[in-house]
Amino acid sequence: MNGRVTTTATLLHDDVIDQSDMRRNQKTAHRIWGETASILVGDFLLTRSFHMMIKVGLLPVLDLLGGIATSIVSGEIYQLTVQHTLNVSQETYLNNVLAKTDALFQGACEIGALLTHQPPAGQNALKEYGLYVGKAFQLMDDVMDYQGAPALQGKPQGQDFREGKVTLPLLMAYKCATEKEKIFWKRTIQDLQQEEGDFQHACALLQKTKSLHHTIVLAQDYSQKAAKALAYFPKTSMRLALEETAFFASCRKN
Repeated sequence: MNGRVTTTATLLHDDVIDQSDMRRNQKTAHRIWGETASILVGDFLLTRSFHMMIKVGLLPVLDLLGGIATSIVSGEIYQLTVQHTLNVSQETYLNNVLAKTDALFQGACEIGALLTHQPPAGQNALKEYGLYVGKAFQLMDDVMDYQGAPALQGKPQGQDFREGKVTLPLLMAYKCATEKEKIFWKRTIQDLQQEEGDFQHACALLQKTKSLHHTIVLAQDYSQKAAKALAYFPKTSMRLALEETAFFASCRKN
């Protein structure tokens, strides 16, 4: 329950920051009730989640939630500093993902380990599992912005591109781009001067450089690492469900 409250709070804030119009085929909260209301409700839910942990006396979980919140906000701030920047390295990008999506997934799994009183080895296994699932999930999010079906995603296609958001497929494409292609990427992403047909051309360049394919392969590799991290636990239906979740993260369509 507490995890859902925290996640909802981050999504409310994220939609305001990204100026997203749709989420899961529904208008985002800030488009219906305004940015101020969305931010305040997000703040309320976040503080409520901390209050819930204090009330039941789960101080280690409260400490973990504080760390998750700090990582997410730090990652968001860092992303603002490198927005529209095309010379970001893959390592830097993945570290930024680590601070945001990974922290949320990793923390949720670690909380589960604490609540079920897992020994340190079990806690580390679930922590590692969450880390890799988070990476796979975010990378597929990057891919779907360029080749996903809007009806399945529940949000407009090309939103990252229109915002000039630098994601891994784009970084890969820029790294091996010709001089002419680099001029295109700088105009559309760095300068955010976009014209009709630019998104379709961007998709064509990503296909040409196989950047989407390489990103999917990396996501699948992370899913496999997540599944392997569960080797500590006995082969039960719960472990199987977690393994299936890991592989879903790298093959999902929404």
